[in-house]
Amino acid sequence: MIRYTFGGAEPEIDPHATVETDVVVIGDVTIGAHSVIGSRAVLRADDAPISIGDGVVIGPRCVVHVTPGRPTTIDSSAIIGTAVHIEGCHIMASAVIGDGAIVLAGAVVGLGAVVAPRSTVTSGTIIEAGRRVAGTPATNGSAH
Repeated sequence: MIRYTFGGAEPEIDPHATVETDVVVIGDVTIGAHSVIGSRAVLRADDAPISIGDGVVIGPRCVVHVTPGRPTTIDSSAIIGTAVHIEGCHIMASAVIGDGAIVLAGAVVGLGAVVAPRSTVTSGTIIEAGRRVAGTPATNGSAH
């Protein structure tokens, strides 16, 4: 893993987390216990913090970023698929973000919600708990 301090903030990674050797972690990033960060992921907290809870899976080639004043929070047991782009949003516990999806600033993906692969959750969108959503833009779909 490649770690960089940014603006005086250094990444904090739980010793029980698994972070692949080619992952880049920059700035005010916290990774919880038993979380897994896949190959070639980039976690860049240059304008606000990134908080990753316990037991989170972030797939290969993901980009987790922030926007000025908007942290990114991924709660415990969430699953983030391959090549997902997340920035300045809140992914609640046990949510699933499908491969290639995009979740933009100010969005909230509710508890246990599912975002289909290649969908885009636009800025400020709130996906309700337990909903399955798809499309660009993704909107509140069926409950599961």
